[in-house]
Amino acid sequence: MQQNKGYIIINGFLREEKFFSLYSALKQSADKAGLQLELKTNIELMCDIASGKTVANETLPPFAIFWDKDVRLAKTLEAAGMKLFNSASAIALCDDKSLTHIALMNRVPQPKTVLIPLTFPRVGYTDCTFLEKIAAYLGFPFVIKQCFGSFGAGVYLAGNMEEAKAALLQARRLMAEHKLMPEDLEPQENKKVIQECVGVTCTKLSSPWTVYLSTLIAAHYCCRPYRSSVHGSKVSEIGFIGM
Repeated sequence: MQQNKGYIIINGFLREEKFFSLYSALKQSADKAGLQLELKTNIELMCDIASGKTVANETLPPFAIFWDKDVRLAKTLEAAGMKLFNSASAIALCDDKSLTHIALMNRVPQPKTVLIPLTFPRVGYTDCTFLEKIAAYLGFPFVIKQCFGSFGAGVYLAGNMEEAKAALLQARRLMAEHKLMPEDLEPQENKKVIQECVGVTCTKLSSPWTVYLSTLIAAHYCCRPYRSSVHGSKVSEIGFIGM
């Protein structure tokens, strides 16, 4: 296979538009650099670990842009001789934010960061007294960040001990992830949906990054992004809808 041909390897189960906008941007950049990249999913590239070959028994290209978190597949493809950008080890380090901090320790200046004790999903944090030691060391407010998560998800600001516990206690985890308080679960009157365009325009070809950016903004402000366009026009205007 030619040296300028490769894959963009993506997750076959992520079908949201924000992801395909990123894939399109990568493909366009590769085209400009004279690289021929074919989109492949981790489903299409399932491998037999015993032989190191794909189930489809296809001839692998010399390299791939690995745009997924499937570290096991990445390691298998590397063992088969593919050069991956990003490498399996880099993906593992960046996916787990605690490992990212450890890898950068004594290399890049960082704010004070405390790794909380390990627990298990079925157990949860049955004892939160360790938070008192963290609070004494860091002081309030401090940020609680989940080790795994993308697009700004899983980040909570704790202004006091109660908020810190609420972010950790398993009984409140779902509410914390969706930024809900107990009063939000009760019926509220005089609530209305607000829909507003923000005056920012984009096209799928010239500015696919705007879709990703609007999704990121919406996640932080508890609303949903949308695009509005006139029939037949390639230009869309970004908007947001929420309560």
